[in-house]
Amino acid sequence: MPPCPYFLLGTEYKAFMELLHFMYSGKFTSTEPTLLVDILMAADKFEVVSCMKLCGQQLIDLPMTPELAVRCLDLPCSISVATDLIEAAKKFLANRYKNFLSTKFQDELMRIPLPGIVAILSRNHPGVASEESVYDFVLRWAHFQYPNLERRHKILSSSLLPLVPLVRNMTNAILIDQPSCIMNFTHQD
Repeated sequence: MPPCPYFLLGTEYKAFMELLHFMYSGKFTSTEPTLLVDILMAADKFEVVSCMKLCGQQLIDLPMTPELAVRCLDLPCSISVATDLIEAAKKFLANRYKNFLSTKFQDELMRIPLPGIVAILSRNHPGVASEESVYDFVLRWAHFQYPNLERRHKILSSSLLPLVPLVRNMTNAILIDQPSCIMNFTHQD
């Protein structure tokens, strides 16, 4: 393999080589999902529309995995096939984790980045009895993903807590960064 050009590193180099191969042959040498996402990004960068279309189609036809779904959620909206891939990823994550409060997926869910958790929470509506459990889950996830207290509170207040019915229904809530510990200080006349 020739040395990596100074502007391409690691996976970018491999994706660029696949893009070049596609431009000369019209085919890919691999249908590995992560590489296809990288090729899609390279094709977008160099405006190779036919490659973008083929990557998008192959990615939609492949069975979705949590890793692929997370990668698809990070696609820029400027890519023509991104909307379909993002929607497929959201649907997959919502279906896979429809019982996200069960202990079966807790370790796996802790590693899913913010866009995936937002997709899961926004599409799954647990019953009233489990709203406190959703709140506990959100706090545990945020604590695991964001050890910095200031950053964690920003993510919680801007992205996650508005998706938790228990918190959304409270008018003046103060976040206490402990599971099952939200206090409502509503002003009453």
